[in-house]
Amino acid sequence: MRVNLFEVEGATLEERQAAFRVKLAHAQQAVDTMLAENSAEDDQAKLYKLKVELGRYGVRVSVEDAKEDLAALLSELENSESSVLRDVAAREGLLYRLDSFSTLTAEEQSVLMQQGEDYILQHGVDDENQLMANQVGRMIRNAKDGHAAANVHERFAAFFGKSEDARLQKLSQQMEATARRLNLPGSPMPLTGTTMEEKPFDLREMKGKVVLVDFWATWCGPCVAEFPKMREHYAKYAPHGFEIVGVSLDENHDYLKQYVENAEIPWVVLHEQGSKETQGWNHPIAKQFGINSIPCMILVGADGNVITTHARGEELQRQLETLFPAVE
Repeated sequence: MRVNLFEVEGATLEERQAAFRVKLAHAQQAVDTMLAENSAEDDQAKLYKLKVELGRYGVRVSVEDAKEDLAALLSELENSESSVLRDVAAREGLLYRLDSFSTLTAEEQSVLMQQGEDYILQHGVDDENQLMANQVGRMIRNAKDGHAAANVHERFAAFFGKSEDARLQKLSQQMEATARRLNLPGSPMPLTGTTMEEKPFDLREMKGKVVLVDFWATWCGPCVAEFPKMREHYAKYAPHGFEIVGVSLDENHDYLKQYVENAEIPWVVLHEQGSKETQGWNHPIAKQFGINSIPCMILVGADGNVITTHARGEELQRQLETLFPAVE
């Protein structure tokens, strides 16, 4: 069944949400019809998985009774005589709980991370579990206890690293890199590279200054949208020991150079020339720290240790006001 839930029309957000709810209801009815017509266990598992996913969307857009209906569905699957359907409940129920991960306390997040880890390690190193590990990893990366999230990634890396499958080996390496980034707070950030002027750069040479490391690209709208506020911070705090280091994931060096000149970006920008093996998402620094979405901003203190790996927007402003209390 092919249903594009996200092609909705409406002049306002409320109208688009209403249209989405209508399409969602139709999709749920279609799944119920197919469940009644298909008794094969594998088909039932796929359809129930889809039904839970649709239920999760219903919760997100505040469909009436969506939470109660989804809880009842998961309970039904958990108590099924079929081990396959019970596993659907375990997997999809975990993802549903992770939907609200950011709203939980550190203690609640810890419990949920342990549940996610247990699920992955109790299943095989196959494609489905690989996908599940990616989903769990993505959903816990902003945990209040970043080191705990890093530990989960490290155990995932060791688990999938046992496989000789090249794809799972790649997943293992990505998990290791993400763990490396999540473990940065409280530790130095080893960062070397090449500037736009083709000069060697080493972050250690900036020790004594507060440094914002910004992973970005010219094609990234949210990245560029951060620039006006970054310029304000730079103008205000640079005279007092604040620096910015941009790490560009662009692939076209000439275009990037022209962009930096036209935009009059005053801070250091790092970029690797050469083949695609060192550009874009393959930039050595991006791969080193598991950067898989941008903007990603990491704030390094004057002592050389990372303060936070989430230094965007209001959080960056709050940190700078704390670090430079005498600056008005």
